[in-house]
Amino acid sequence: MYYTGEELDRCFAAVEDGWWDCFLDLKYPRHIGAEYTASRYENPEEAFMVWIDEIGQEHGVNSYVRVIERRDNRDILFHVLLSGVPVSFQRFWRQRWWELTAGAAWDRPVDRQLQGLFKYFVFKKRCDIETSVGGSIIDFWWPENR
Repeated sequence: MYYTGEELDRCFAAVEDGWWDCFLDLKYPRHIGAEYTASRYENPEEAFMVWIDEIGQEHGVNSYVRVIERRDNRDILFHVLLSGVPVSFQRFWRQRWWELTAGAAWDRPVDRQLQGLFKYFVFKKRCDIETSVGGSIIDFWWPENR
């Protein structure tokens, strides 16, 4: 789906709604280091869907916002807001991301600046954004990212 004002407005409204407990950055590296000996998911989208599905099964989470940042070095960063993930499990899910992808994951603060940060990603860095609220996905993809 490409830009329509309504879909993008709904994505940003979801960011602004403030029910998010967790903000994680997930790196899907182009190259993996020698310390990673497992078999990783070769498709970052597939890895993300497995990861988010496992979180949903464990915590009943079915709402998230994800910005997809494609970096010049061909790494991919997912900037993800989650609700319903207890703080005590956030380290576990960062580790699980590494197990699936050989990629790092780190926390960021959930604060009032989220909407501005997400707008920066979408409008200045031309990142794609996807929102899933209650299992219903709304997304915005820049044509050049397809």
